[in-house]
Amino acid sequence: MLAPHRTKRRPSARPNPEKAFSKDRRYGDLNPRNFDSIIRAFERRVLHWYFFQAKEIKEKVQAQGFIITQIACTIIDVLSQYVYNLQESDGNYYKRFLKEHIAEFNGFIDPPIKSFTYLKRDRKWKVEEIRDFADAFWHAFRCGVVHNAMILDYGRISGEDIVGKGRIVCLRTWGNGEREVAVNPFELMDRLEEVFRNYIGQLLDPKNKQLRRNFSDKFYLSFGLRIVP
Repeated sequence: MLAPHRTKRRPSARPNPEKAFSKDRRYGDLNPRNFDSIIRAFERRVLHWYFFQAKEIKEKVQAQGFIITQIACTIIDVLSQYVYNLQESDGNYYKRFLKEHIAEFNGFIDPPIKSFTYLKRDRKWKVEEIRDFADAFWHAFRCGVVHNAMILDYGRISGEDIVGKGRIVCLRTWGNGEREVAVNPFELMDRLEEVFRNYIGQLLDPKNKQLRRNFSDKFYLSFGLRIVP
């Protein structure tokens, strides 16, 4: 069973009811007494603002891999916070979400790839050992994109010619034994959409009480609307 991540919470949001919640809904249109309608509205929000936009970018924009990767990183952040009821992004839960929902990210990297993380409090760098693909995606892709607007040196975006047909991630060697983690962002987005649609289906099932409570708590924190599953 999923355990909610509970600590002292910040105040919930208070958005303008005229503000757009999704393509065809304003915040004021949401009905807190109808849990299923909130789930469907959330589904439309994520599909239209993330998945459908990514598909349009793929069709109309050249060299779109980096943009698709940015969208994928955001979707994983959002879903991990709702699934585990987090107050904000959390690297451990982000990686847990990848491992639990996309099997390829459980793959080990042996020996680990050595990279670095800057510790702001201590004002120094520490060695980061990247031991599996979930570690690599969080550190090189998600954190690289969010904090440096780039993918770190041991990561790369690649198509099926590098990663392999139907695969999302692989470890490859280049040069004089150097290693890198290659991710196909288009395969990743396709898999994430499957994961998301399955998540919505689970939320609509009253038997999944903990998952629904986690969603309800996170929704209240994010949007200021208390809904009862």
